[in-house]
Amino acid sequence: MLDTAGCRIDSHVEEMLLPRIQFMGEPRQIALARISVLQLGFNDAACMTSICKRVLTSGSPIRLIPAEACLALRLAYMDQPDRELLKMGMRPITYKSDSPSCAVDVVYQILTMVRDGKTLWIGEAEGYPDIEWPPDAEFVFMKRSLN
Repeated sequence: MLDTAGCRIDSHVEEMLLPRIQFMGEPRQIALARISVLQLGFNDAACMTSICKRVLTSGSPIRLIPAEACLALRLAYMDQPDRELLKMGMRPITYKSDSPSCAVDVVYQILTMVRDGKTLWIGEAEGYPDIEWPPDAEFVFMKRSLN
């Protein structure tokens, strides 16, 4: 479906990450929010573990976005500005690396979306628990429903 819409998937995402995404039930409408590390209450850089914990605290108006929502968002956001990079505020997808060139045994990745000229991409970014993101780094989260 993404191919027919003119969207591309990074080969690593297609090979290593897509098989690990579990699709949950029927499609549903969700509201999204773009929120910076600073808006989450971190004045300095914050690691992925701290960001996820902050979002998961009770009373938070946002939730981690399911990985499968990134695929739907890619199809829905066809007018994304050139070079805008969106990082998904999600639980990192993990897998064991078999590559001898990889410095770690377990790889942590989050999904991203970017427009490169006329091409709309789904890509990846490192989601290791200890990687720190600066206060101005933004992530896309799912707004908590009021129901």
